[in-house]
Amino acid sequence: MMEFQTNLKKLRTEEGLTQDQLALLVETSTDTIGRIERKQKIASYEVLFRIARYFDKPVEDVFWYE
Repeated sequence: MMEFQTNLKKLRTEEGLTQDQLALLVETSTDTIGRIERKQKIASYEVLFRIARYFDKPVEDVFWYE
C-alpha cells in the first residue's frame, strides 16, 4: 500500500517559518499544517497547491505517494 509522503517540514524550517506563519501565508489552520507534517492528514488539493505555490515548487516535489 502506498503512503503519503511530504518534505513540508524541511521546506518550512529552511525558510525559517513556524507552522503558524505558514498557515497564515497559505490560508489554512496551524493544526492542518502540523497534521500534514506528521502525515496524519492529506489536505485538500487547494491547500496542497497553495503550499507548493508558496515554495515555488511543483506539487510532486512537496507531496507524493511511495
